[in-house]
Amino acid sequence: MKLTLRTDNLIISKTSGKKTISQKTKLFSWIDPDFGNYGADEKGKPKPKTTCAVYELVENATLREMFGELGDPQKLCLTQEQIIEFVKKHKEELNQDGWADFFLFESNGQLFVAYVSVYSGGRLKVDVYHFGYSYVWNAGYHYRVVVPQLAGRSHTQDLELDSLTLELGGKTYKVEGEIKLKEIK
Repeated sequence: MKLTLRTDNLIISKTSGKKTISQKTKLFSWIDPDFGNYGADEKGKPKPKTTCAVYELVENATLREMFGELGDPQKLCLTQEQIIEFVKKHKEELNQDGWADFFLFESNGQLFVAYVSVYSGGRLKVDVYHFGYSYVWNAGYHYRVVVPQLAGRSHTQDLELDSLTLELGGKTYKVEGEIKLKEIK
């Protein structure tokens, strides 16, 4: 497993599909000119309210390996407007250490990855990479992957606690060691 769930159930409001990252010069202090050079600036389609999950890289991986571990890359794409809305609404969920969050999107029939970084003073920078870019990303930098939370997908989160006390039926129980939480809704 190259990714571990960090946060889920993050909502993006419905979008029109009309906005592109390259248009958002007030949101991003730097936008990679390769959005235009690669043809990665196509408007998207309207999308309904979407729930997203954020995963953190725990083993070195390529972009293809990161997203491939989560499922069919075509189903993991957000539109550029959804990426913009996620960045605006959930900025606190973005990696705040100058390292990046990856968002998969499609433009002109090709898959691309937007690489969004938060720098000092909250400044945002966005780069773009081809999905097939073979660079191996170092897990030590805690890169994050943001994807739509697919319906019916069960997420498991490992927790390490020194101890946990539960009260059930008038009795107190102490739980120690590793605990696994599984989303059941």
